[in-house]
Amino acid sequence: VMREVNALFERAVELLECTGDLTLTGNRVLARHVEAEGVRFQELVAECARAHEQRIDEGVCRPDSSSGFLGILDYLREITRQTRLIARRIAPRPAPGEGPLFRN
Repeated sequence: VMREVNALFERAVELLECTGDLTLTGNRVLARHVEAEGVRFQELVAECARAHEQRIDEGVCRPDSSSGFLGILDYLREITRQTRLIARRIAPRPAPGEGPLFRN
């Protein structure tokens, strides 16, 4: 479980660093990267939650520690939700007919 949490934290930090770079550059390619990595991160968190449920069912994990672990996963989900929101606001997709370099 600690390995999972540490791996998720490392990926969250990387995503936050990319988001920070995005706020400085407004780069659309970086915005798409943040969006895609955010989706991948959400999927990884969901996998961790499913694995945790399986460990509880198998009796490997104690149910009393479950709420703490699931709380950490929820906070990490929120981080990625916010990074994706930032990416959409900083580098919105161009409207049909607008060039890739057009910015409002």
